[in-house]
Amino acid sequence: MTLPSGRAIAYPEVHLVDGKFEDTTDIAFKDNAMGKWREVVEWYGTFTENSVQAVARDLLAAALVRLEAAGFEIIAHVHDEAIAEIPEGMDRQAEFLAIMTQAPPWADGLPIAGKAWRGQRFVKSAAAPQAEPAADNSSNANGSAHVEQEDEPMLGRDSPWEDDYPHGEDTDGPTESVFIYRTASGEPYLKVEKRKSNGKRGKQYPQYHWTGSAWALGKPKGPKIPYRLPELLGASLDTVVHIAEGEKDCETLAALGMIATTNSEGAKKGSWTADLNKWFVGRQRVFIPEDNDDSGRSFAREKAKALESIVPDIRVVAFPDVPVGEDVTYWLRDLGHSAAEYLARCEASPQWAPPLASVCATDITMNGVSWWWPNRFALGKLGIIAGLPDEGKGQLFALVAARITTGGPWPCGEGCAPLGNVVYLQSEDGLGDTVVPRLAAAGADLKRVHFISLITEQGKKRMLSLRDDIERLRKLVLEIGDVRVVMIDPISAYMSGAATGGRIDTFRTSDVRVVLGPVSDLAEELNIGVLGIMHFNKKADVTNIVLRISDSLAFGAAARHVYAAIDDKENDRKLLVRGKNNLAPRNTCGTLAYRFDDKHVGEDPKTEEPIRAPFIVFDDAYVDITAAEAMRAVSEFASPGTGERARTLLRDMLAGGTPIPESVFQEMAKEEDISWSTMKNVKRKLHVKSVRSEAAGIEGKGHWLWQWPDPDKA
Repeated sequence: MTLPSGRAIAYPEVHLVDGKFEDTTDIAFKDNAMGKWREVVEWYGTFTENSVQAVARDLLAAALVRLEAAGFEIIAHVHDEAIAEIPEGMDRQAEFLAIMTQAPPWADGLPIAGKAWRGQRFVKSAAAPQAEPAADNSSNANGSAHVEQEDEPMLGRDSPWEDDYPHGEDTDGPTESVFIYRTASGEPYLKVEKRKSNGKRGKQYPQYHWTGSAWALGKPKGPKIPYRLPELLGASLDTVVHIAEGEKDCETLAALGMIATTNSEGAKKGSWTADLNKWFVGRQRVFIPEDNDDSGRSFAREKAKALESIVPDIRVVAFPDVPVGEDVTYWLRDLGHSAAEYLARCEASPQWAPPLASVCATDITMNGVSWWWPNRFALGKLGIIAGLPDEGKGQLFALVAARITTGGPWPCGEGCAPLGNVVYLQSEDGLGDTVVPRLAAAGADLKRVHFISLITEQGKKRMLSLRDDIERLRKLVLEIGDVRVVMIDPISAYMSGAATGGRIDTFRTSDVRVVLGPVSDLAEELNIGVLGIMHFNKKADVTNIVLRISDSLAFGAAARHVYAAIDDKENDRKLLVRGKNNLAPRNTCGTLAYRFDDKHVGEDPKTEEPIRAPFIVFDDAYVDITAAEAMRAVSEFASPGTGERARTLLRDMLAGGTPIPESVFQEMAKEEDISWSTMKNVKRKLHVKSVRSEAAGIEGKGHWLWQWPDPDKA
């Protein structure tokens, strides 16, 4: 939003959203006032209020420049008021007001009014000077704060009395200092008195709240605010803010020209509340001088941790060279250090980094793995089915949805699916002419299959983004209820950024993990399976399935289970082979073979023509072939059934017990188009023995014979 002065107010990622009422729109943008970026929807009046306040600020800023140019010594400005100090007896009110209400060129025509007041002491309201907050005689000219020094309490920090201040809040004992907390507009809010010991307890810190006309005992019922809040808000966002442990240290640092603040109620655990964090949004640097004792160090870390997601550069500044219990004020005043030395120590302090957390293994409850497809795909995990086009990946999805929504059996006696609902993200095939007919042909309960619709924003429709809409997906899964699996076809179609239109670089492992990490977390949190389809890349010579998935290893690394749909041309079938399964032993669940059939599933409502759709039929037994063998066969344009043919050949020739020369098998492998490596792999699996014969062979020298294994190994 550009103001008349040319200054701009920025609202991150602002966009229109559907309004609360029909045919209305609202304005949304990203806000991190609560310490975490989130989308907020604002009423139009908010932006009017923001612009009016901002214009008023710009008018005041321009007036301050003109006033100083006219010789007025500006000593402060409070909200919409400027305060100048003039010699006693001089009357310049009319001149002061005329300069204040003069419109700058960019504000020509704006109705600007004001009034001037002169007195011995500044008060917020000239009409009601009696309402000025009462304070003791050590108050400074404007009553905003006292600069008396705060000494260490006589009692330790672990005081036994139950007060908000760890030292206590008794009101007896002579007053030593008074500190007034003011709101953003400069109004009095909280008064803290520092009272000397009454002989029974250490120094006390009673709190008072402002009633509108006087101070009343007891802290305000509202949220906490930082000390010296108007000064904090008056500083530019790139100005370093110093968060001291107490008001005394704040005044010490402020006297050196620094922006300093603190919280009320001392350094006890929890006295820095979440209410305070919002006042530091947009700040770039914060220095936290800590007191030289255990509680001071602990509290400095507590403040740093509270602000670590808000302020990018936080530095905790230590003073080990002062006596135990002393602070930055002692270091500056008693040890005689300068402001420059203090700032140098701040800059030399390490940037705050959140400490690493650990969990003891004994505190973790062991859990077994729960499967939605036993020993293939687990609940709470991400799984992938990959392959080239036309290998049946989409129809495998239809079969999975059918088994889940009916509680049907898995092939080869692998158990039954848990009955439940399915959430289906589909971007490549038409729902009406392809996906739903396939589901019907596979036998799915269509009432339990839920497709995610396009998202409408700013009058435009877009697909769901796994990067930006994971919370929306979470809410939908919970609303539907009883969801067992979320199916994504393909994962790559849902990787882009929703709000910004940004693309994810699937070649970059870090980019892929940014998206798939929260997806895996969602699966674990809701105890559901997430199954995605991925396409093979163009590296046809690679026989490792995980390396064939898309362009980044992160896809295979994030998934706990990876299977591939492979073509077996010679046997007119497809294979579902295991590429990776972190949670199941290798000797469970062999390679599945499947073929396609089709059936009548309905009639077209317009043409009344019959609709037929394909479905998968699994073979009754596993196929003895590994993923690498199947992938190698595909890359060589050969049949993955060569392993089975090699097995049959060896059984037929050696089962009689007579050893046969290795050279014979070499010749037969060439004739049968079986690679020699495949023949030797099958030999090893069948435990066929190699026996050395010293009798002259074909070439007139000793040779190797292959012999069928012992019966207990055959």
